Amino acid sequence: LSIAQIILSAGAFKAAARDNEDNVKEAVNKPLMLTVAALLIYYVLVLQIGFTITSIIYLFCQSLILMPAEDIKNKKKLIVPVLVSVIVPIAVNAIFWNLFSIKLPAGNLF
Repeated sequence: LSIAQIILSAGAFKAAARDNEDNVKEAVNKPLMLTVAALLIYYVLVLQIGFTITSIIYLFCQSLILMPAEDIKNKKKLIVPVLVSVIVPIAVNAIFWNLFSIKLPAGNLF
């Protein structure tokens, strides 16, 4: 069933490309594509670098992807994403280690 949906979606995408190339450019959602790319990179790096460091980098990049462009230029508005990007992975790692006795990936580099 999912294979049929993929084939139908690919067919619809090709039909839209033939109809009007400008509409196809508008149909591609840039933040969505950047999020998928960031998730794939996160998946590859989490076992190599470790959960905490990779999550800090991922969360900060994801916040930049989702922020409006004018907010990125304002350094004061970047304070909250930086703090969240650092505090959340460290807190999650501490919770899993101390409460659940589960060790999250530490990575091969360290």
